[in-house]
Amino acid sequence: MKRVIKPALVIIAALLIVVFLFISNKSVTLSSDQKKIRDLWGTPEQFMITYLPRGEQELVRFEVWYYPKIGNKVSFLAGKLASNDPYQGDVVTATRLIPEDFDFEQNEEDVKAVLGNSKPVESLDYLPAFYEDSGAKTFYSEESIFIIESDHLTYFQTVGAGDKSAVETELQKLDVTPTPATQTSELKTYTSSDLGLEMNYPVEWFLQNGVLSSYDTGYLEKGLPLPDQRIKCDFISYSETDVSQENPQTIREGDVVIKMGTAKDNSGLEGPGLGAGIIFVINDNTHKIALLCYDYAKDLEAKLFQSLNTFKFLN
Repeated sequence: MKRVIKPALVIIAALLIVVFLFISNKSVTLSSDQKKIRDLWGTPEQFMITYLPRGEQELVRFEVWYYPKIGNKVSFLAGKLASNDPYQGDVVTATRLIPEDFDFEQNEEDVKAVLGNSKPVESLDYLPAFYEDSGAKTFYSEESIFIIESDHLTYFQTVGAGDKSAVETELQKLDVTPTPATQTSELKTYTSSDLGLEMNYPVEWFLQNGVLSSYDTGYLEKGLPLPDQRIKCDFISYSETDVSQENPQTIREGDVVIKMGTAKDNSGLEGPGLGAGIIFVINDNTHKIALLCYDYAKDLEAKLFQSLNTFKFLN
């Protein structure tokens, strides 16, 4: 007796196969900023991915894309363009790998599957000092170095080396120091009960009385030079009666939402103006505050974004 397969069953089976393939091959979605860079320069010749703390329990993805042939490297924080800098690294064979195939949720076996199970992956006796006692492990393949911490991919970097002994050298050439998911490096903490906020900021920056600056604002009294590239911003109460925000772009979502835009002076008062006129509006369900920047250097934007990703209201 012939076996008859009903059309409906064939369709269901086909759909299941499609769903399985979609899940098996899912990848990180590129942001609009990343798509623009990819359309302009193509996929990166080499790249690095790590995860930075945002608040106490959240992580934010940080990526650096390298284009040695044209002398550029581009950084992204949570998919947003953070910096575009000159890069003097060696020209190496472009990787076949792409950033969107790697994600925090992957474990060792997941990463191996993306690399290709036929390619050997070995443990590497190399771990940055700030990963000690975290249970992290470093792995090496002929194309990459990556770190797995608590069954999560917390660091991934392509390399142009062909043997283990060259891996550390390659890391130094690419000018990247891995940042573990459990620690923010080289940041100080600022707490203000008057403003009701807490935020980390770079150790070489200054944050006093609600004024954040990348340089010592007492430079005149101390006889210090004023740097050409600088950031200076004030935390202010946000009221559209005085200053409003135009063309806002969200740079942080979640419990605290931060939008970056252009500041418009609505006060009608004469004064020195708003300078660079960059304003960050920060709010949750209860509070709203703004960070108004009078000096704003794009080269320092990545550090400012890293600081803003640690922002929290105290009450």
